[in-house]
Amino acid sequence: MSPKKSSSKKPAAKRSASRKSTTKAVGTSPGEAVEPDARKKTAKASSKKAAKKPQPLTSKPADMTKDVLEFIQAIDDYKRTEGRPFPTWSEIFDVVKMLGYEKSA
Repeated sequence: MSPKKSSSKKPAAKRSASRKSTTKAVGTSPGEAVEPDARKKTAKASSKKAAKKPQPLTSKPADMTKDVLEFIQAIDDYKRTEGRPFPTWSEIFDVVKMLGYEKSA
């Protein structure tokens, strides 16, 4: 029987620990190691600065002009009468023309 070769590999736990200690964060100078926890904190802080509050997608009817309200009502009427919950752009254009839109040259 041949003698067992000794493995020079480290156990998995020791390998991952040695990798973590030399993790480099973005924006550090070469050779400068940053702890993983510090890297997470800086990433969270930078994402909070960049995050903006989204603009509301809906408006209040009181903020809309009469023309906008008329258009919305015409589209709703078309969807109800034609049984089309999602009209095509061509159908929407037809509704706009029914409202009196004419292309000026």
